[in-house]
Amino acid sequence: MSDTLKNIGLGIILSSARFSVSVPRVHWGFGFTVNLYIHFPHKNPKQVLCMKMWADEKDLQLKNRLKGKEACKDWLGELEPFLDILTDKRGYDKMKWMLENPMPRCTPNTPTNVFYDWVEKWDDFNESYINRQRERE
Repeated sequence: MSDTLKNIGLGIILSSARFSVSVPRVHWGFGFTVNLYIHFPHKNPKQVLCMKMWADEKDLQLKNRLKGKEACKDWLGELEPFLDILTDKRGYDKMKWMLENPMPRCTPNTPTNVFYDWVEKWDDFNESYINRQRERE
């Protein structure tokens, strides 16, 4: 029975998890920072229990809004085998790209063009993703 409940929990996770990447303005460094989080919308207590059973088996944190690069990276790794049935594939792909291509750190010796190059790559990724979506439609 518990394997069935874990599988139900995985199904709920795959259908409801939302992956968020934002690059808001700040008053330090290059003037921007990266925020990553995974949102698990509110569910009833029995659904949360099923989700928690699956997450506990994988040694993953389960919160309504999970923040932090390491925690997000752990979740992406565990959900990767299920990409074909993941609802928020676009958010997953954006988060994966951001984790694989982190924004450069601003130090006194970091040239500004390093940041501009990263911004261009991020924009290119988003634009190519949008174009692929249009081609599929």
